[in-house]
Amino acid sequence: MRYDIVLVTYNSVRWLESCVKALGGLDYDLSQLNVIFVDNASTDNTVEVLNKLKLQYSAFGGFEIVASGSNAGFGAGCNLGAAQGSAPLIFFLNVDTALHADALTRLDQYIASSDEETVAWELRQLPYEHGKHYDPVTLQTDWCSGAAVVVRRTSFEEIAGFDPHIFMYGEDVDLSWRLRAAGGKLQYCPLAATEHYVLSKDGGRSLGEYAGSQLGRLLLAEKFGSLQQIAAAHKEYLQVLRHPQHFEGVRRVLLKKYLWNALHCWPFLFWRRKHPQQFKAQVADFRPGYAVERGCNVLQPLQSAPLVSVIIRTCGKPWSLRQTLRSLCHQTYKNFEVVVVEDNAPLAQAVAQQEFPQLNIRYACPGEHYGRGRMGNLGLSMAKGEFINFLDDDDFFYADHLELMLSRFEQQPQAQLVVGAAMQMIADVTSHEPYALDVKRWVHLDNLRCDPLLVAGAIPMPLQSVMFRRELYEQYGGMHETLDGGEDWYMWLKYFAKARRTSLCHGDFYRATSIFLVPANRTAAATRDEHYKQFYAQALAEVPEQFCFTAAELNEIYTAFLQDMAHLTRTGQMTEYLKLRGFEL
Repeated sequence: MRYDIVLVTYNSVRWLESCVKALGGLDYDLSQLNVIFVDNASTDNTVEVLNKLKLQYSAFGGFEIVASGSNAGFGAGCNLGAAQGSAPLIFFLNVDTALHADALTRLDQYIASSDEETVAWELRQLPYEHGKHYDPVTLQTDWCSGAAVVVRRTSFEEIAGFDPHIFMYGEDVDLSWRLRAAGGKLQYCPLAATEHYVLSKDGGRSLGEYAGSQLGRLLLAEKFGSLQQIAAAHKEYLQVLRHPQHFEGVRRVLLKKYLWNALHCWPFLFWRRKHPQQFKAQVADFRPGYAVERGCNVLQPLQSAPLVSVIIRTCGKPWSLRQTLRSLCHQTYKNFEVVVVEDNAPLAQAVAQQEFPQLNIRYACPGEHYGRGRMGNLGLSMAKGEFINFLDDDDFFYADHLELMLSRFEQQPQAQLVVGAAMQMIADVTSHEPYALDVKRWVHLDNLRCDPLLVAGAIPMPLQSVMFRRELYEQYGGMHETLDGGEDWYMWLKYFAKARRTSLCHGDFYRATSIFLVPANRTAAATRDEHYKQFYAQALAEVPEQFCFTAAELNEIYTAFLQDMAHLTRTGQMTEYLKLRGFEL
C-alpha cells in the first residue's frame, strides 16, 4: 500500500535521527512511502538536519521538506503536509516516535481486513499507552490519537482535514469526531506499534501539555456541546484555574489561554451552523479522556515467553463464546493456549474447533451436566501453561491483558498470583444471532482493596482479572465441585491464604485489562445475585486453609484499609464503592 507519512516539526532536532532511522528500518517496500516533513518555523537546525537525512535515506519513494513559514500549530501543519501528497492513505506521525519494524506490515493487514466504512487506524503507543476504552472484539474506538494514525485521504479531504483553529491538544479528537459524524468508523490496531518517547516513564505531563489539554477540552465543548455543556466546560476550566496541578507559572499560562479563548471562540461556536448534520450526529463524549477510561500503565517489555493457559467455561452459548474468542485473537502476547470446556451438550464445539484456526484451542465436553466448579477443574487439569487465567464465555480481554499480567510476573518473579483491574460492563443482551449488547453503564473496578481479610468477606475481583502460577493449583487444588456459585471464591480463599503476592493489600495495577458482563436488568441481576449467595456460606465454611498473619501484617492491612477509605471519602467514591460490594445505603 502507498502511504504519505506526514510529520510536523518545531525545534525537533533531537528526535529526527531516531525517527527517520526507524522509518528507514521498516520491514516494508520503502518506495511505497512518501515522507513529508512540515517545519513550523523552527529556530534550531531542524531543517539543516532534515536536508542531511534526505541525502542519507534515498530509498523512500519521496522525502519532502516543506517550510510552513510560521508556527500555525500541529493540525495546520498536518493539513499542509497532506496537501503535498497523493497517496490514498495519509499517515500522521509525531516526530518523537520510532515505528516498530513490522508496524506498516501489521497496518496493511488491519486495513485489508477492514470494511469500507472504516476510515482511520490508530497505532499502539508504547511504553505508556492511552487509557481510553475500545471494543476488544471489533477494535472500534471513539477517537484516534494524532500521534500515530492513518486516515483514508478521501475521508480526510471530505471533512477538510484538521481544524486549523485548534493549535494543539484536542485537534485529533475533533478530527475523529468529525470522521465518525460523516459515517466513518475508527479502529485501534494493537499489533501495529510505535515507541513514543515524549511520554515520560510515569506518564507525567509538561506544563504546555497540561494547559493545552485544558484549553482543548473547552474548545471542543464550544464546538460540539450544548449550551449546558459549554457552561459546564467553562466552570470546569475556572475550577482548574483555581486549583491547578503544580507547575511553575501554571495559573498565568491557564489565564492567558482563557483570555485567548474569549477572543477566538467564535469559529467554534458557529461551526454547527455550517455543519448541522455533523453536529446533530452527536458523537461527542465529554468525559475525561473523551471516552470510557480504563486507566494507564507503563509496559515493561517481556524478556521471556512462557506458555499461558486461558480457560473458558461455557454452557450452550456459542454466540457469546464466539465474541470472547474474537477478543483473544487480538492479544499482543501470542504464546498462549485456549482451553474450552463445555458443560452439558456440545453446542459450541464447531465454534471452538472450526472458526478460529489462528488460536491454539483445545476443546472438551463431557456430554452431561458437570456444573461450574467441576468444569473449571476439568479445564485446570487440561491446562499445560506455566500461568493460568480464567475467562468466562461472555467476558473479554483487552489486547494487552496477557502481556501486562506477565510483565508484572517478570518484575516480581517471586509472585505466584497477580491481580489486575477490570471494566464492569452493565448491559443487556438484545440478540443472540448476531450477538448484541445494549450497554447502559461502565464501571472501572481497580481492585483498590484485595487483601486477604476482604477476600474472606467477599469476592472483590472478577474471575478473569487474576492470573496465577500453575503450581498453586497443583499444591492446593482448584474450584469447589458441588457449588454453582462461589466455586471460584472457594479457590481464591485457598490461594490468598498461601500465595506469595506483590502486595499484601492491593491489586497489581490500575489499568483495566479485561471486561466482564453484569445484567443491567434489575430483576435479572437480583436473580443472579440471589442464586450465587445461597452457595457463599458453604464456600466459606469448607475452605481447608487458614489465614495466618503476623502482628506487622495485620497492622499493614489495617493501616492500608484506613488510608483507602479516607481516599474514597475524600474523592466522593465511597458510596459507589460500597454499592459495588453489595451494601445497601
